[in-house]
Amino acid sequence: MTIALNAILTVLVVIAHPDDETLFGGFLHALTHKLNASVHLVCVTNGEGGNRHAGLSESFYGNLKLSEETIGRKHLPRIRQQELFGSGRIV
Repeated sequence: MTIALNAILTVLVVIAHPDDETLFGGFLHALTHKLNASVHLVCVTNGEGGNRHAGLSESFYGNLKLSEETIGRKHLPRIRQQELFGSGRIV
């Protein structure tokens, strides 16, 4: 297989949870900035089940009790989507 030097590299990254993209943020940054690649990111969940680990972020988000299941499931999908989009803009 021959690839033209001016071909645009496109990469599809599939992650299970919001914030999983941080595991290889440096790699994604290098692809987009050093190799001028196009990266498409697919996140399978909205993070609505992450309330068990949300205690550290409660004060950051207006003291919402995100670690309480009903509150976390209501607010975490929106919060995690915003974080994921913000991360994508940085990368």
